[in-house]
Amino acid sequence: FYKNRNFCNYLFHSLVQEKSPYLRQGSFAIYSLGNFMSSNLGEIKVLLSYLAKETDDNVKFTILLSIGFIFCSRFKLIEEILNQFINHYNPFIRLGFCFALTLSSIGLKCIEKQIKILQKLSKDKVDFISQGACLCLGLLHFFSPSNQGIKKTVKLLKSLINGVYESRMTRFGSIIGLSIIEVKKEKQFSIKKKIFRNPEILFLFLQYWIWIPNIC
Repeated sequence: FYKNRNFCNYLFHSLVQEKSPYLRQGSFAIYSLGNFMSSNLGEIKVLLSYLAKETDDNVKFTILLSIGFIFCSRFKLIEEILNQFINHYNPFIRLGFCFALTLSSIGLKCIEKQIKILQKLSKDKVDFISQGACLCLGLLHFFSPSNQGIKKTVKLLKSLINGVYESRMTRFGSIIGLSIIEVKKEKQFSIKKKIFRNPEILFLFLQYWIWIPNIC
């Protein structure tokens, strides 16, 4: 479905009305790939309208993830909209926010603001949010052309990995996030170019939420 906008939009409107949350979740996944990097503000209005009436938490998470893919590398366009979700009461929406923030900041040189937000969320009381924030910190640094704040992030992730009272989920996310940063240190930039050409690789990687082996 990647970048096949007309077919994706047709299929999306058919599936998004389904009773099964799994099909609705799939419809947003299709929509995000079909409109990858389109940066159309009309599309975010569509997604936010569905977010407001959606009842399933995993679908809500996928809607936020879709916003990130549609506005990949276009953080400034949706910064004000994303700010509404930083302290949202629903943990699944806060998790989705982590990924929407990261995806919309891919390739940007100045990411100081985003790093601070994710560092704060890495200490969230909900373990799967702190896991996602740690993983996102790794992705954010990996795709950034600068090394801004990277030492502080590495120090934070190592402290979380070695933290006696940290949950297994948080430590797992910290290990993955730190591993991604280590790849950047090895200067394997060909991976970055491949992911920009084939964003479905990154898309599948982020489905770890459903099936952990997708990380591999």
